[in-house]
Amino acid sequence: MKRPLIYFTVFFALGIECMVQMNRLELAVTNTSVLLPLCMILAGALLCWSKTRQIGIACCALLCGIGYMLSYTALIVTPITQLSGKHLTGASAVICGYPDIYEEYQRVQVKIDAASLGLDVHHPRVRAMVSIPLTTNAVMPGDVLEADLTCYRPNTLDGFERRTYYEGNGIFIMAHSGKDDEGKLRAVTIRHPDKPPMWTAPLRMAQHLKTKIAAVLPDRLAGVTTAILIGDKSGFARQDQLAMRKAGLSHVTAVSGMHVGFLVSFFFAVMGRKWGSVCSVLAILFFIPMAGASPSVIRAGLMYMIACIGFCIDREKDSLNSLSLALLVLLLANPYAAQSLSLQLSFAATLGMLLFSMRFQHQFFRPFEHKPKWMQRITSPLTTSLACSCSAMFFTTPILFASFGYVSVFAPLANLLAVPVVGILFIAGHVSHILTSLLPAAHVLCFPVLKLLSHWILWVSAWVAALPYGILSWNDGYGLAALFVVYGVLLVYLLRPPHIKLSMLIPLAGVSILVLSMLSVHEQRNTLSVSYMPSGSGQAILVAQGDRKLTLIDCSASGFRNAAQNVEEYLSWNNFERIDTLILTSVDKTHARNVAELLGRIPIRQIIIPPDIRSSDTAVALFTAAEQHHIPVIVWRKIGETPLQGTAYLSLNNVIPRKLVVRIALHNGEQRNDVLVVHSLTQKMLEQLLQQQSLHGETLVISEGMLKDEQMLQRQLSGIKPQQIILESGYATTDTLFGTYPVQNTLLKGEIIQKGRLTERGGGS
Repeated sequence: MKRPLIYFTVFFALGIECMVQMNRLELAVTNTSVLLPLCMILAGALLCWSKTRQIGIACCALLCGIGYMLSYTALIVTPITQLSGKHLTGASAVICGYPDIYEEYQRVQVKIDAASLGLDVHHPRVRAMVSIPLTTNAVMPGDVLEADLTCYRPNTLDGFERRTYYEGNGIFIMAHSGKDDEGKLRAVTIRHPDKPPMWTAPLRMAQHLKTKIAAVLPDRLAGVTTAILIGDKSGFARQDQLAMRKAGLSHVTAVSGMHVGFLVSFFFAVMGRKWGSVCSVLAILFFIPMAGASPSVIRAGLMYMIACIGFCIDREKDSLNSLSLALLVLLLANPYAAQSLSLQLSFAATLGMLLFSMRFQHQFFRPFEHKPKWMQRITSPLTTSLACSCSAMFFTTPILFASFGYVSVFAPLANLLAVPVVGILFIAGHVSHILTSLLPAAHVLCFPVLKLLSHWILWVSAWVAALPYGILSWNDGYGLAALFVVYGVLLVYLLRPPHIKLSMLIPLAGVSILVLSMLSVHEQRNTLSVSYMPSGSGQAILVAQGDRKLTLIDCSASGFRNAAQNVEEYLSWNNFERIDTLILTSVDKTHARNVAELLGRIPIRQIIIPPDIRSSDTAVALFTAAEQHHIPVIVWRKIGETPLQGTAYLSLNNVIPRKLVVRIALHNGEQRNDVLVVHSLTQKMLEQLLQQQSLHGETLVISEGMLKDEQMLQRQLSGIKPQQIILESGYATTDTLFGTYPVQNTLLKGEIIQKGRLTERGGGS
């Protein structure tokens, strides 16, 4: 049988994925000592006795994957996770990278000696992410951290599964240095070695490159350049990241096989194949830790090194076998890497290019086969680039849909315009760094080129992101229809009926996707949408009347979140240019913390606040920013529940002093759904409101503070009779209240969206 490694790797990965999903569903089997030998015996029997070798290898690999995952979990992961909740006194750890700096603390990856943790020989060193207070001297790779650490396991935050992310990168425990009586992290001791260890050289070089680029390029250009060169997005402007995501270009800042390909091509062009192979292997080994050693760049490095070995021993290159072997090595090193989104996208894109890029390139180039040679030279790289983009999208599109809920329609166009420039920028950036380190005066020639290239990439991403009908969403059904169109074309192409040509299918698919995008936009224009943004203990609710009017209820977020940035990102995704009305249910930090920043970012037509607010820093910042940007502030003095002028779906209630209660009429045909927003009220205030008037709503939006007095809350809920509760929460993770009321929590789910239909009057039907 040809290529048995491919069969084995695919089903080995499938076995691992089965165990991962069982762990997620809390169905993991604990009796490893019985199941592991049983899996091995069954695997051997199937391999020996199966009449069809492919079936035998597949079943053997499946059982090997299950067995390996069981053993890895029992011997490696479980002892580490059992450290959760424990306090480690006088722990010593080696710092493995540069820290991420936050306002009050820094987070850095470390390796802790297993013996000091009391773990067995299966753990020579344990990788962990540690949060420590800011230090006077910069923390460097190779430094030794000494501190009392408290261990914990990462949880889901704003819909982001942090545990899955860190496990995919081989980190199974996190820690912090403990907190004092004031709630601040305790001080730690950092010891600097006399001489930095050799293994830190790539990390120090990456940091030097980042520092040099930041010194000579403007902030925006420095951010995108550093992201492309080494995958460091810490300085990458949020609006530019958003534009690249919308344009389908975010992969150029996630260092992967494309960047390794640029590196190899450069050495081949300069040194030829023989010496280029040797030097490129050395360069890749140095570049992998520079780029953060993500699964995607390790996969690319492994594939290339396997190909180089084949070249040296004069064996025929087999890219699919190389890809399979690279995946197998990564899964053996850490089977939890199967959860890594970067690994999934990297392998999916590479597989698509290996299977389809040559076919697509041939079809795209066919119209130019009989053209003049100068035209062929121009169109050949363009058709190759377009073929690579289209073939990579075949397998990455379902992953993107499932993970992010959208896909960019114009991604092939953006890649056609930007990827060749990205390749030039990648090589020019690294060459310039080395050249200017040896000859500082050379920066006069080098860095203007980098500036021009990075500016072009940002312009392409912004232009493509602004094109209409460019985003297909998972939520509206039209995105799924577009997905079926794409894969229908793929199926027809693979079956290859003789009378159907690819040149006929591609335009048909393109027109179909464009029509579906336009239908999606039409659907959006006739939809009343309510989006509850993850804001910690704060609140930010966006009410969109199609694509015509946008109302924002409160603008505040706690912790690392920034409600103004989240709202700005929402406007960009949904093609709004301004906010018509900003309603503040209370003028305090919990509801208006980020308003002053918002007014400087986004045009707002009017602001509505409750009457008789108290003087505070938040109120002063609000009125100052409103006056500076000429935005009228309206005090809502109407008695009782009164509709907001110009809308048929919003009404305000100011019965409680200095507070507003908002009702959103979010209906869908005969199905009624009134949303009551009482987030700004305390439990006693809500009790007072219910004594003065009856309230009813199918959806109730409350704060975490409402959970303090359970008896009072249960009485209040029995009066309001909600069908569901939306909890804007900093820490509470409950999914039901009193066994009766289902709870949706922005902490666990991230952004929550509810939709209804618009009537001809502009309100909910």
